[in-house]
Amino acid sequence: MKIADAYRGDFECLRKINTQYDLDNSFRDNRDIPPGGYLVGGVKRAQDGRGAAGREEWLAMTATTRGETPVVIEGGGVELRMRDVGGNMTAAFAHFPKGADMRPVCKGLPDDLCQCPHWGYLLKGSLKMRTRHGDEPYHEGQAFYWPPGHAPEALEDCEYVDFSPTKEFHDVVEHIKVQMS
Repeated sequence: MKIADAYRGDFECLRKINTQYDLDNSFRDNRDIPPGGYLVGGVKRAQDGRGAAGREEWLAMTATTRGETPVVIEGGGVELRMRDVGGNMTAAFAHFPKGADMRPVCKGLPDDLCQCPHWGYLLKGSLKMRTRHGDEPYHEGQAFYWPPGHAPEALEDCEYVDFSPTKEFHDVVEHIKVQMS
């Protein structure tokens, strides 16, 4: 079903409309709702934001699970799954076995370290984050912010979920893929 067919009214707030529809179809200005997303916004606003005639603003809310998120890096027990979730952010699910050290695959990046910031939560295990200024340990149950300039080393099997700026994260992941090949 096309979103445009599901909603034909004036531009009040929309109820959540599940986007289990043909993703080749688009809505309004050809912006697709990501898989698992919901169309929720729907207020007709002027360019100046005061509400009269003007462009329509539509916001896509998304969610993903580890199982729904595609694997982008796999090897040596390391697994990285990532999906763009909107707002120029990517959600990632990472698994590192004990002893996994990401410094070798970061060689060639500035300072030979990941240059993407990450916000997340360590679900299981522990790791140390290597930086130019020393090592910082992180343990199961901790929420974290890792600024640019780091490389993880797993102290034990660990898993975490993080959120990162999409472009910067994709650049680092592409570099790592080349290093791993």
